[in-house]
Amino acid sequence: METSSTSDYLRIEASAVKLLAAFGATREGAVLGEIARDSLQPRDEDYAQIFVPEAVEIAQKGYKELWAESPVPQPQPGQTEILIALGRAEELSSESGIAEVFPGGYQSIGHYLLPDKVWLTWKYVKPGETSGMTYDGLVWLEERFAWFPKPWKVLSPLL
Repeated sequence: METSSTSDYLRIEASAVKLLAAFGATREGAVLGEIARDSLQPRDEDYAQIFVPEAVEIAQKGYKELWAESPVPQPQPGQTEILIALGRAEELSSESGIAEVFPGGYQSIGHYLLPDKVWLTWKYVKPGETSGMTYDGLVWLEERFAWFPKPWKVLSPLL
């Protein structure tokens, strides 16, 4: 399904804000790790929905290693607002448009991403500010998210 209408993007963004706000509700590492595993960790079947066939196995291996370290998005004290940018994978290979908001690494691996999936990058910021703790790699899977941070690092064996 192509998810590109403004109303779809607004729905995805609202779902992301609700989910990501949970990481600012506590500073307790064990709780944050549990939230991340329960709500963000990719499932085995997710990889084939995100990556082209030749990248699936490498992505699975790399992200299983990363998730063994329990990654957690965590705002700094006072960063109570969440700024989100989202775009379809096919847009992230460009040097303009929404791709300018995403880390530059996406330009080198865009062809390894299935084009119709919506990817998000976000920042936790203090009210009124635009810089803060930045994260990327959240992917919308129709009714839930999976987190694939810095995919260019995981897919580096293919580059």
